[in-house]
Amino acid sequence: MARGKKTSEDKREQVKAVLMINPEATGKEISKIIKIPERTAYDLRNKIIDDDPDTYAELRAKKKEEFITEAWEVV
Repeated sequence: MARGKKTSEDKREQVKAVLMINPEATGKEISKIIKIPERTAYDLRNKIIDDDPDTYAELRAKKKEEFITEAWEVV
């Protein structure tokens, strides 16, 4: 049963922004950044990723490539 108040659209957009920056962010990380309950962050994260999985798969691949490129520059 739902309790409390609904999460504002602003907070939902902030979760999306965090996921765009770091597609691998956990609910705990998101909750610390945005200052929302951990369970809410976890639920929003999963809902956003499930709604458009292709976008986040592409973002993960892109971030992975960027990380590899940066690692090779260091070496």
